[in-house]
Amino acid sequence: MYSMDTPSGWGVALANHFGVHFDVLNRGFSGYTSRAASSILNYYFNPTIIDPVLITLFFGANDSNYNSNQFVSVEDYQHNLADIIQQLKNMFPKVQLLLISPPPVDPQNPKWSFGTGRDNETTILYVNAVQELSAELNLPWVNCYNLMIQHDNWRDFLVDGLHLSDKGNSLLGDELVNLLKSLNKFKKHALRRDFPKYSSIDLMNPDQDIQKFYDEV
Repeated sequence: MYSMDTPSGWGVALANHFGVHFDVLNRGFSGYTSRAASSILNYYFNPTIIDPVLITLFFGANDSNYNSNQFVSVEDYQHNLADIIQQLKNMFPKVQLLLISPPPVDPQNPKWSFGTGRDNETTILYVNAVQELSAELNLPWVNCYNLMIQHDNWRDFLVDGLHLSDKGNSLLGDELVNLLKSLNKFKKHALRRDFPKYSSIDLMNPDQDIQKFYDEV
């Protein structure tokens, strides 16, 4: 949620860096858990309409809420993530999947309004589950928990103790861009623009140059 809501959003960072190559879309499911997300994929994604290059999976903050009906055990959480991954691979065989662990939580935040079922002792179990699954399936991942908690001012990365602040979004955005740039398929030389540079077309008579660009796809 909210990755595109502010100029520092992590989705905005991806759009700024990769925007000439593909569109970046945010789809946050407020309040959803991995269990609910696993159930909705077949209704939400239509492989006949879209063919994504990259999908990020960022679940766990709700699953780990042990004093609510959101709670999903860490074992089921890992199983659900694996199921989501398999569903997406079946829909989009060429897609790059990237996992993001849940961030730390800060129930001491003055704006905290998320009950008593979240703490970092529990959150770290879900972070470890993401790490294990990433290694098992050979998928890249971002340890959002460690990325933030290593800083003395880590609480500043959370706007209300749960959701990322502008600083948190910026930190995660930079990490994602750097990680993707390290993968061969997202390195600059491997990426094709989704429209030709203006300098490569005759702006007075652009039809032929534009057609040539798309014929070469």
